[in-house]
Amino acid sequence: MRLTGRALNDELSAQQPVDQANTRAQLRILQKRARLLRKAIILVSISILLASILIISLFFAALLRWDIGWLILFLFIGCMATLIVSVLAFIQDVNQSLLALQLELGENATDETA
Repeated sequence: MRLTGRALNDELSAQQPVDQANTRAQLRILQKRARLLRKAIILVSISILLASILIISLFFAALLRWDIGWLILFLFIGCMATLIVSVLAFIQDVNQSLLALQLELGENATDETA
């Protein structure tokens, strides 16, 4: 049975001390994953916002013949940087998910299908 964070926390007091360590580890992983996902979503949202401002700036620069190359460069670098960091946070989340699965299966589980 798959439990959510709240259900895991509620079950904690009813568990034996041996099982509590595993449950606490699962809760720590869930907390870390929540922080990583929040960070990734915020960064990808900023990236989308910067890309939108970049397109609008390019449109106005072409239409009004503005020389705003520095702004275009800044927006593009910011957009790509936040996108890259967001992808890295998503990859960390996947790694945390795999760690939680490994805990769920037990520490003696081996990777038979590598």
